[in-house]
Amino acid sequence: MNPLPLLQKAENVLNELYQLNSGMVRQFEPLAKRTTYRIGGFAEILYSPMNEEDVAQAIRIAKTNQFPYRILGGGSNVLINEGVLVGLTIETTSFLNSISFDRNTVIVESGAKLLHLILKTVHLGLVGLENLSGIPGTVGGGVRMNCGAYGTEISDCIEWIQFVDVNGNLQLCKQSEIEWNYRSVPQLRNTCITKVAFKLNNGDPVKLKQKMVEIIRTRRINQPLNYPSAGSVFKRPPNAYASKLIDEAGLKGLTIGGAQVSRKHAGFIINLGNAKASEVYQLIKEIRSIIIQKYGIQLELEQELWGFE
Repeated sequence: MNPLPLLQKAENVLNELYQLNSGMVRQFEPLAKRTTYRIGGFAEILYSPMNEEDVAQAIRIAKTNQFPYRILGGGSNVLINEGVLVGLTIETTSFLNSISFDRNTVIVESGAKLLHLILKTVHLGLVGLENLSGIPGTVGGGVRMNCGAYGTEISDCIEWIQFVDVNGNLQLCKQSEIEWNYRSVPQLRNTCITKVAFKLNNGDPVKLKQKMVEIIRTRRINQPLNYPSAGSVFKRPPNAYASKLIDEAGLKGLTIGGAQVSRKHAGFIINLGNAKASEVYQLIKEIRSIIIQKYGIQLELEQELWGFE
């Protein structure tokens, strides 16, 4: 591809974003600090919208200029390559992070941290989200992948979600209007979730807090939380567990550069301190190759890869 048209598109997108006079626009913003891997290059253009209309405008601008865009929340489920991440990165955590309560209904903006939401609901004695305690990232990211733990998926408690579609139009869907799959919600792909309403039940705050604390304690015991990672690398294959397959294949501790299959939990790849995205990527490919050779099972990524096209 001739780079000149893309450079011109970037200049056009920048100018139009500045003309919105709302939100924050930055160029070549470091992304490593915005991911839980603590790995990544630079966003060609990073935009922090103030509200839903800003999100809609930004996506329309990208679409009109045929400029690629991505949505970045807490960066807890993504591996970003080194170098410049071409396109527009719309990040939700700076401004879209309010949480409001109306009796048993909680309305949350997508950039709010999931743990922050759970702390508030537990404090108020609202039941439904406590099993997700300790899952990192934002509410929007959790909904987009239908995160889950201990028999609960985040979609179980959703009443409705609001999002901006690929054409820059604001949409509202009830929970029942969306197909919720295991760690995948096809209808929300390439959209930007802006608000989520959760319908919760009443419970005992003391018991809820005890449960939350126990779940977080169990995570700390079983997961390598003292190293940067992005959680489970692979989805659970049918009738098996990715971490168990990786462990049985003897891959715990397998290291490439600064990236390592955790010795504590084989489903995690950790950054030992100086890992490069390319090293994590090579480790992912090595694991998949060995597992398919040994068991005939193709491990499907749960994490997203950005900038490896």
